[in-house]
Amino acid sequence: MPVVAGNSVTLVTADPPPTCSPLEMNTSDAELAALDLASSQFGVVHVRQATELGLNARAISRRLKRGWQRMHPGVVSIAGYPDTFERRAMAAHLYAGPDSLLSHGSAGRLHGLDGIPSSRIEISTPRRLRSKDLAVHQRKVAILRRKHFGPLPATTIEQTILDLAGTLNEVSLEIALDSALRQGLTLVDRVAALLDASGGRGTPGSAVLRTLIQERAPLKRPPESVVETRVFRVIRSLDLPRPVVQHVVAIPGSPDIRVDFAYPQLRIAIEIDSVHWHSGLRAIHRDNRRQNLLAARGWLVLRFEWDDVTHRPKWVAKQILAAIETRVRQLELGLTGPFDKSGRWATAEVE
Repeated sequence: MPVVAGNSVTLVTADPPPTCSPLEMNTSDAELAALDLASSQFGVVHVRQATELGLNARAISRRLKRGWQRMHPGVVSIAGYPDTFERRAMAAHLYAGPDSLLSHGSAGRLHGLDGIPSSRIEISTPRRLRSKDLAVHQRKVAILRRKHFGPLPATTIEQTILDLAGTLNEVSLEIALDSALRQGLTLVDRVAALLDASGGRGTPGSAVLRTLIQERAPLKRPPESVVETRVFRVIRSLDLPRPVVQHVVAIPGSPDIRVDFAYPQLRIAIEIDSVHWHSGLRAIHRDNRRQNLLAARGWLVLRFEWDDVTHRPKWVAKQILAAIETRVRQLELGLTGPFDKSGRWATAEVE
C-alpha cells in the first residue's frame, strides 16, 4: 500500500494474511451454521446439533466463555436473544428430546388460552428427567397427537384441556375451556370425545371437566370474555336460574342487539362492562343507545363491572335474583306493562 513520507511515496507491501488451518476455517463456517440454526430456534441450540454442523468441542467451549450460556445439559443459548417464553420452551424441548411435547400450561400458553398462570415450562416426555427449572411429565407421548407452533411441538388443544383439568383449579380451568371455545380452537363435542376416550375414572380433574362440558353443551355460544365466564360461574354456583348466553334481541328498524346474558321471558338483560369494550366516549354513547333501545321495549338492563364480579360476586347474584323476583311478581300481579301474563311480549314486536 502507498505510504506518503515527505514528498516521496514509498510502496509498502502488506504482510500476507495469516494462514488458517482447515480445522479453523471449518470451525468458523460451522459457527455461522450454528448461529443460523439458533436463529430459527429462538436463540438456542443443542450441542449435538452444533457438533453435527461441524462445530468442535474447543470452539463450543470458547463461545461459552464469550457469551453463550448453558440452559440445560447439552443446550446452550446464543448471546443477544431476549429471554422469552418461546426461548425457554425451545430449550426445554431440545433438552427433553425430539419426541417430547410442550404440554399442560406451556401448551395452553402456545394455544393462547386465558387462565394459564405464568410458571415453569411444562414438558411431556417418555424419558425420566430431573430438572429444578422444568415441570416434567413422564408419559407415553407417541400416542398423543401434536400441533406445531413453528419449531415448538405441543399437545393438541383437546389434549391440552384434558391435561389442564389435572393441574388447574376449577375457576382457571373453566376460563381456559371457554377461551378455547370462544376462539374456535375446538368444540364441546371434541373435548367430550377425548375425555370419554382417555379421561376415565381416576384421571385427575376428569369429573370437573365433564361437569363443565355438560353445562356448555346446550349453549349456543360460549361466554365472550373472562369476566363473562366468571359471571356464568357466579350464577351457576348460587343456583340462580340459568340465563341464555349471548342472547340476540331483534329490534324492528334497528340493528340486532346481542346482550351478554338474558332471561328472555322476563326481559332481563345482564351486561358486563370490561375496560377493553366499554371505555372511551364512543363506547359510552354506544352503550347508552343500546340500553335505551332495550329499556323502551320493556327490558330491565343490569350492568356489572370486573370489580363487581371478582370482589363482590354474592352482591352481583343478589341483584340478579332481586330483578328476577321483581319481574315474577309483576307477572303474578298482572303488572306486566308490555308483557302478557305468560311473560311474552304482548305486541310480538321483539323476540
